[in-house]
Amino acid sequence: MMASLDWYLNRLRCMSLPEVAHRVAEHSSKVLQENGCLLAHSKTPERIVATTPWIQKPVNLSADEGAAILNAAAHLLAGRWDVFGQRLPLGMPPDWQVDPLTGIRAPLSFGLRIPISQRNVVGDIKYLWEPARHLELVTLAQAWALTQDSRYISALQDCFASWLKDAPYPNGPHWSSSLETAIRLINWSIIWQLVGQDDSALWAGEVGQKLKSDWLAHIYQSLFFIRHHLSQHSSANNHLIGELSGLLVACMTWPFWSECSEWRDFAKENLLRQALLQNGVDGVNREQAMSYQQFVFEFLFWAGRSVENTPHQFPAVYWERLHAMGEWVAAVRDVAGNVPGIGDADDGYVTQLARDSSTSPFDHLLQVCGEIFGCAQWQTLGCHSAAAKWWLSFPLSKPKRNANLQAVPRLFAEGGYAVIGSDWGMPSEVKLILDSGPLGYLGIAAHGHADALAVLLSVGGMPVLVDAGTYSYHAEGGWRDYFRGTAAHNTVCINGQDQSVSGGKFMWVKQAKSVLHDFTSGDGLTTWCASHDGYQRLPSKVSHLRRVEYSSAERIVRVFDEIESHSACDFSINWQHAADLDVVCNDVGWLISTPQLQIVARVIGTDFSLISQCGALSPIAGWVSERYGEKQPATRVDCRVNGHIGKAQWITEFKIERLN
Repeated sequence: MMASLDWYLNRLRCMSLPEVAHRVAEHSSKVLQENGCLLAHSKTPERIVATTPWIQKPVNLSADEGAAILNAAAHLLAGRWDVFGQRLPLGMPPDWQVDPLTGIRAPLSFGLRIPISQRNVVGDIKYLWEPARHLELVTLAQAWALTQDSRYISALQDCFASWLKDAPYPNGPHWSSSLETAIRLINWSIIWQLVGQDDSALWAGEVGQKLKSDWLAHIYQSLFFIRHHLSQHSSANNHLIGELSGLLVACMTWPFWSECSEWRDFAKENLLRQALLQNGVDGVNREQAMSYQQFVFEFLFWAGRSVENTPHQFPAVYWERLHAMGEWVAAVRDVAGNVPGIGDADDGYVTQLARDSSTSPFDHLLQVCGEIFGCAQWQTLGCHSAAAKWWLSFPLSKPKRNANLQAVPRLFAEGGYAVIGSDWGMPSEVKLILDSGPLGYLGIAAHGHADALAVLLSVGGMPVLVDAGTYSYHAEGGWRDYFRGTAAHNTVCINGQDQSVSGGKFMWVKQAKSVLHDFTSGDGLTTWCASHDGYQRLPSKVSHLRRVEYSSAERIVRVFDEIESHSACDFSINWQHAADLDVVCNDVGWLISTPQLQIVARVIGTDFSLISQCGALSPIAGWVSERYGEKQPATRVDCRVNGHIGKAQWITEFKIERLN
């Protein structure tokens, strides 16, 4: 009870007065809805008209790509569903109310009042929601489009019928999130088009017509639900972009009700505003989280795709922002295709049109961007994306843009990142990402990590100094706090405390602010310097100034950490290494090696000790997570100093001695 009270007090601290008024009104509205007022009626379509499709079976789909879809569909027919990379026996159709991870059945009470973060009530809500996004029902529709096999239509009928029974509006956990509803509508739109819209075998016979009638009524309720429960104020992050995208796509797909034209125009106008607001001119998404970079890009793509070549299409500036988002991804991607796990990552996708794990979502993003904007270099990055053929099954092109993968160094000023190094795109590539950006977006910075002044290093396409990742939003124990906290990142941690003050799993009540002081490059030397004020809140008023130098001729990275404290403090300069590296410490440094790589690290300074930790549990230290729900031990080296007073500097040097 006390923890819940603390959360509410912290949440209140993050709100403006207008938001407080909004939340009060919102609470009153929920009470009325719970008692049957202000709800959507079960409204049948006023008209059913054919709409111009924007997705179809690709004409250039290879035999192997088609076989992969049919193989995934066969798993589904056998009741095996893909949940965060694992094939789980959920049945056909599954029980939509049961969390696949814990087996807990969520209540079928009023959805907006269900405490979805309480594991004992709903299990892990991420796992419960994942199958309900209906990404895999699209796989059945794809299989039908490829084969016209009636088994896939029958499976879709069974899944839709069970969904309508298990998720009645407005009850249950699937009516607790407008974002989840929006994702579902986007996937339903794709299904509707692939199976033939109104003239589909899915609706054949009396049973099929009844299913269509009930399903369309459910769609109207979903549209009404999204429109009246949009994320606002400090919650208006990627959720709002997703909600508006789902609303727009659905109104373009099913303009069957008089309200749709108003909702369509509202969604388009506000989505354009949010696309430009939440993504900087430099292309960095303001959540400060790479996973949400691709998540938001996908929402914006499908929304733009749905209105393209109609009177409602977006202006050029909308698509220019998507191109900029691609430029940011291309800059941080290393030569082997690795993209750092900055900020939160929950492996969430809007669609899953190809079951091909060999293509990363970021390479897919760049290939789609490359096709749209004529960037030939992007089109050939990584493994070819089969999903891109479905995304662009109807041509979509914008004015050609150049994409120079060799341009270094680069400063993404709005996002607060510098990308430096040498030999980009070559086997000898060295790439560093330096963070002087904000913690996250809006008052709660929900998906940001306390990683100010962090340094990430990749050499020859091998991640060396890495972001620890996310692991889980709702796992028991201290895992959420660790992975988003300062100690898990390559920066300085004072007195074991985070740079910013957490108020909950998705809330920071006091945010560290970073300032970039210098970014220069010339004669083979690049220098970056920044500081943050996160530890000024401590009694010792600690300040941290970090300068990073990279010499391309010497292939040496030098990190200068200046710590000034008004009274005694303990601190550690933490270095989290990738899981597949061999790390051996000595008194003044450590050796980082693989069969292909050797880096010698050493520390220059006074009164320090080096501590190496790998997979520690008490306290948690030395872990990385490369995908949601999974973690593995990985060496973290801490340079620790106790009882520091005054101003002093410690230098950590990384010399790349061998790269085969």
